[in-house]
Amino acid sequence: MPQTIFSEWGLALIAVLWPWAIALKLVCYMKQDLTNCATVLCLSIAQHSIRWTLAGLEQQIMEHCWPMGYMGYQPSQKQQHCKHIQDALNHVFLPGSHGVPVAWTMSETSLYFL
Repeated sequence: MPQTIFSEWGLALIAVLWPWAIALKLVCYMKQDLTNCATVLCLSIAQHSIRWTLAGLEQQIMEHCWPMGYMGYQPSQKQQHCKHIQDALNHVFLPGSHGVPVAWTMSETSLYFL
């Protein structure tokens, strides 16, 4: 459930659970969204020691973000969605890293969580 963390006339900042943060980024999926998804995934790994896979992340998004209508996606949409998820995972886990996430410095991470 989202939480309002700041509200003034004409502006409201809403905090969402990490599956929603990733799901919303995957929907629009522009250049910066890949880095933002990877940053959220790194944070979830650091906080919860989760070892993400394509199937596991896809399942989490579908279960927690079902109002986004993933079950009604056409095959081409599902394929594109899986490609975006895999791109984000590849951004977190370099080939040959044996499931160890890429190290993110505090300055890199804080740019996206201010």
